[in-house]
Amino acid sequence: MFRIGVSVLAYASLRSAATRPIRPVNIGGEGEVPGTLNLQGRWALTKGYGRSTDGKTLAQMILEGIHFLIYNARSGKLPFKNNSVPKVYTNSVPIDTPPGGLYPGVSSSEIERVLVPGGQWVRDGIVVFTKPL
Repeated sequence: MFRIGVSVLAYASLRSAATRPIRPVNIGGEGEVPGTLNLQGRWALTKGYGRSTDGKTLAQMILEGIHFLIYNARSGKLPFKNNSVPKVYTNSVPIDTPPGGLYPGVSSSEIERVLVPGGQWVRDGIVVFTKPL
């Protein structure tokens, strides 16, 4: 399911995502990970937004069944409950940068917060953290 919207619709989809366990998550960066919920900042909705690493537009990826959640990436907070995500992927994503910067990233503490016990963080293809059971 593609979750997108502005104002009330966006709030409802973010609230829904934050209240239930979800599939593995790919946080922005280079390339979308099949079978995951792909998080993108609101810039993904702007005209002229870039393409995937294989040249597909956001609309083409949606038609192919890639799932997206647009969220406020500049807030520094991931839109998920504690212990709700089985695996997090980050590919070429700035880690532990100040929120609201030109190229917002994500904090390692936020990734650790949302992972389920035993969940893994895969950074640039390498498991860098497994949450203790």
